[in-house]
Amino acid sequence: MNLNLGSVSGNTLEIGYTGAFTGGGVTYPYVLTAHGTPHPNSIMAGNTFDTTGTVELRIITDADPSIIVVDWQAMSDNQEWLTDIDIANSVTKVAAGTATITIGWRVVADGSTGTFERTIAVTEPVADTDPAPFTVTPLTDQPLNEFVEFAPITVADIDPGEEIAVVVTGTDVEYAVSTGSGYAAFTSVSTNVQVGHLVKPRIRTSVQFSAAATGSIAIGSESSSLSATTRAAVLPALTLAIPDLNFGQGDTVSLDLNTYFSGATSYALTGLPAGSGLSFSGSQLTGTTSANDIAASPFTLTAEAFSADGSITDGFAVAVLGDAPVIAFSAPLTTTDTSPIVSGTAGAATSITLTVNGQTYTPAVTSGQWSQQLPTLAPNSYPMTLNGEDAEGVPAEEVQATLLIIEAVVNADVAASSFRFGF
Repeated sequence: MNLNLGSVSGNTLEIGYTGAFTGGGVTYPYVLTAHGTPHPNSIMAGNTFDTTGTVELRIITDADPSIIVVDWQAMSDNQEWLTDIDIANSVTKVAAGTATITIGWRVVADGSTGTFERTIAVTEPVADTDPAPFTVTPLTDQPLNEFVEFAPITVADIDPGEEIAVVVTGTDVEYAVSTGSGYAAFTSVSTNVQVGHLVKPRIRTSVQFSAAATGSIAIGSESSSLSATTRAAVLPALTLAIPDLNFGQGDTVSLDLNTYFSGATSYALTGLPAGSGLSFSGSQLTGTTSANDIAASPFTLTAEAFSADGSITDGFAVAVLGDAPVIAFSAPLTTTDTSPIVSGTAGAATSITLTVNGQTYTPAVTSGQWSQQLPTLAPNSYPMTLNGEDAEGVPAEEVQATLLIIEAVVNADVAASSFRFGF
């Protein structure tokens, strides 16, 4: 039994005490030669002698051996009279309780004698069940949705044989215990451990990237938080924005998404019109634009680049235009009319824009023809620009011309007349 020795108590012997000794003729088998200040929990606590010489001692009443056993010869030989009896090698604690001893003494130098009593209390020890503090280091860059293990915790600083509980909290938090011959199965149920045991916690990580799963573990009166953070997602990167695209009917299209993304393992492309002349496979958008593409134009395509961890997208517009309409000025472009009408053909254009000398007009288109009345203009040359587009917004090629207004020329034919004169 592990016991703690309590304090000793008894009479205090004054220096130079000379009272009668009732045990005359009995020998003193033990001696005190190591003088000094007694420990407060020693046999000699409170006793001083007016000498630096030998003090002889004998045991009048020994301690109850069921409580404590003192090897008095060893105490004398080792001079442990002034030593704390809780650590004295000559003292053996047996059981909790109290024992009283009576000791006789005689100072050799002057023959003075006396006795004193000591009551020794032996108490059950208070079990040490407070373990050493511990901190569990958080885990980072962990896989998703998996149990990950923390470094084991060594149970320390409790008395041998004492047991303390392990308790975990949190979702999918468990632990395993090793008593020296390998770890038992992981569990979330509280169990007891002893000094020297190893406790290894684990936790299931999040199903999300860069997310922490948390919990806690307590071993006796000490505890620590648990945290395991998943790794960041590794996604493709958009290295170059996909530009908006413009095509005409019947144009050949070839676009590779690998030009614009990096780190992708596959691609998807959505938004192609029904009946499109274009198709997508692997990373390639290919084909020849069709009437269906013109009818749906403009339309938006969305490219999605995938990796094992997820995807990113980029959208771009596609315009597919039909054949450009053909527009023209009609002759004559030289006139003497200072309030001229300019006209021409519109082809498939549904709108016309005419600019004359910096002034813009929007003549109506009727049956593929257009005309515009101009204001009064002085004789001169006037630059003209003609633009147009069809109903689908396909622009015509710009046409330029010059309007020339000249002054009228009067031509007079004078007939020669013959005159006859008579006399």
